[in-house]
Amino acid sequence: TESGSLFIQISDENLHHVREIVDEIFGKNNFVTSIAYVKTSGLQAKLIKKTFDFILWYAKDIKQVKIHKLFLKKNAGDEGASKYTSIELSDGTRRPATKEEKINPKINDPSAKLFSLADTTSQGNPIQEFNLNGKKYEGGWKTTIDGMKILAEKNRLHGSKTTINYVRYLDDFPVYEITNLWSDVAGIMSRADPKIYAVQTSTVAIKRCLLMTTDPSDLVLDPTCGSGTMAYVAEQWGRRWITCDSSRVAIILAKQRVMT
Repeated sequence: TESGSLFIQISDENLHHVREIVDEIFGKNNFVTSIAYVKTSGLQAKLIKKTFDFILWYAKDIKQVKIHKLFLKKNAGDEGASKYTSIELSDGTRRPATKEEKINPKINDPSAKLFSLADTTSQGNPIQEFNLNGKKYEGGWKTTIDGMKILAEKNRLHGSKTTINYVRYLDDFPVYEITNLWSDVAGIMSRADPKIYAVQTSTVAIKRCLLMTTDPSDLVLDPTCGSGTMAYVAEQWGRRWITCDSSRVAIILAKQRVMT
């Protein structure tokens, strides 16, 4: 379909060759991105361990491609929340968070909140004076003076020696957008995602590809089904699917997995 996407999993060994071929077929302008995802603790190699594969993402037509942004929950101290290094206590005190508080901000104060400081100025904006807590600051503020006053009233400004920063709390937006680096996918050797085939992709990686680019009832094709991971995930999320393989073993495994 004109709004469809193509995903190809490949190692770094042949990544560039595959890109050259698919550029010819789909056109290089329809290349979306290369997704790197961690698949194992490290394959032994002579020089350096290899821990991730690539997923090449191409669109049939990049101007019409279907896309749904995916998000992960922010957890204190983890990816997506590593910049929240300051803490606000219940009495209003703000200070740098300790190592323990960055992981569990409520360890000493049940009402404590982690926050980060963001820039309130932007180059090119006219320099204006603003008074915060009796101290005068000058800067090219991103908002108007009235806007700065509203932020100050809501206790969203933090003054340092030379500038004013915006206070962004961790729970303001408790999720962060998934990028093209999937460091949280990991391997498939687990009770929830057991390995049943020699070459098998994590259900998490397949699920993200499906949820990013399809809607329920959309049709998905996997021409090399292996253990049937794509069909298995598509069935869970209400997508129609077609899959096949040249190996009878793979077909039997895929059938059993989907039916049971």
